Amino acid sequence: NYVYFRFLGGVTDITRRSRRAQLLLEILERFDFLVETKGDLVIGRLRIVDFPIIKERMHMLGRLIGFTRQLDVELRSEQQREFYRDRFLESLKTTPGGTHEPIST
Repeated sequence: NYVYFRFLGGVTDITRRSRRAQLLLEILERFDFLVETKGDLVIGRLRIVDFPIIKERMHMLGRLIGFTRQLDVELRSEQQREFYRDRFLESLKTTPGGTHEPIST
């Protein structure tokens, strides 16, 4: 009844990797994860939720990992971070496998 997510590293400088960490933080918090960051390290936890929500969040995490895998290369500005965050969230609206809505409002 919990999910643990850890993300670290990349191929660019710490500034771009940190932008990606911030993007991950914003998305994970949107989906009710408790998130800690330090530099480019992101740790997200989701606890005590029912299986259907766990399944949906795991599906979202898989898409998120694929989406952000080499995104640090593109994140040259804060505006680009916001653009890609919104683009990822928008892509979930048309994705099979659940509503991908947060538990809390």
